[in-house]
Amino acid sequence: MSRIRILSVLILMLINGCVYATSEMTDDSLNNIRLSPDYVKVSLVVVSPGKYIYSGGGHTALRLTCPSEGMDYYFSFEMAMTPMEKLRFLSGTARAGFIYTDYQVAADLYWKEGREIRSVDLNLTPLQKQELWRYLDDQYEKGPNRYFDYIKNNCNEMILTAVEVALGSETIEWKYKSPDLSHTYRTLIAGQFTHSPWNALLLNLLTGEIGDKISLGTNWLWPNLLIDEARLAVIKDSIGERPLVLGDEMILLKQTRDNKPFPITPKMVFLLLLVLAVVITIYQTFRKNHAIGYVIDIPLAALHLVLGLIYTYTTLTNLSIGFNWIILLFNPIPFCLWLLLRSKRVMKKIYVFFTILIFVYLAFTPCLPQLQTTPIAILILAFAVRTAYHAFIENNRFYLK
Repeated sequence: MSRIRILSVLILMLINGCVYATSEMTDDSLNNIRLSPDYVKVSLVVVSPGKYIYSGGGHTALRLTCPSEGMDYYFSFEMAMTPMEKLRFLSGTARAGFIYTDYQVAADLYWKEGREIRSVDLNLTPLQKQELWRYLDDQYEKGPNRYFDYIKNNCNEMILTAVEVALGSETIEWKYKSPDLSHTYRTLIAGQFTHSPWNALLLNLLTGEIGDKISLGTNWLWPNLLIDEARLAVIKDSIGERPLVLGDEMILLKQTRDNKPFPITPKMVFLLLLVLAVVITIYQTFRKNHAIGYVIDIPLAALHLVLGLIYTYTTLTNLSIGFNWIILLFNPIPFCLWLLLRSKRVMKKIYVFFTILIFVYLAFTPCLPQLQTTPIAILILAFAVRTAYHAFIENNRFYLK
């Protein structure tokens, strides 16, 4: 039996009045201990964004303390951090589960990363605290028995699920007052990842059709929005309601990490590729210099292949995000065709087909919000310039004498 299970069982026994009293302790004093709202304290903990894509939106956890027993534990829903699970994160199939540690151990890790920790106390009854501890303990014993989905099955959602389980017949009524929650998930991502534009771009493009929907309840409550929304929320039962949160917000650890965006943004890089594509295409059109085309074609081909593999993998494996229209352009098929047919005459027809496809794709951009990400639109224009060159100019070009 794990240390946490032993300790939690002892607390549950004490809360239920099952611990034998000393000769000086009366039944009334045992009852007072059992019903004391301060015997076990439950806090909702929010951690500021980290630098990786899976931590870029922040983190939500629970802190359970029992001062009289000297216990202070941090419960969290975490993704397994093996290389394979990090890859599966993109498809929403990474293994994950509840873990626990001493709160100070977790705080020290976040301190090293320079991340802020905020918390509020939850307004649970003693019996609900008992049930929450029992649930978290049982989930910990099961290990990584769930999938980590960055939209529907993330740390935020699973922590709130644990609280809802503990409430039993009572329910949480969220007010959803934050202006951010009136926008689509795609817009919400852009606002939450201003410190990390590359992660914002990748996560935005991985959301598929679901990214175009407006608030799906607590799935839209990112960690940095959670405490403000929790302070407005109420716990309701058949008799009445009470606030979900007790007291004021506490800052347990101040942020020291610099959240300034990376200076080289996707828009800058893709705009540079577009300008380079236009300049090289114009030069090749009027000057006989085939080799210079590789300067732009190789980076574009490599980028297309990488993005194609990512989008194909996520679209085929993560059905919860809906269809991702970006896969029509970014998939491994063009690279495979080029690899097999680059020296054949049919390759020219393939270039013509993909040039037409790109311009049709661009024409439908106003109708599909998931295609309206500015950096990707710029990148697609760069592809359009080069495919049009190979389709219509390369073998029919004229040269100025």
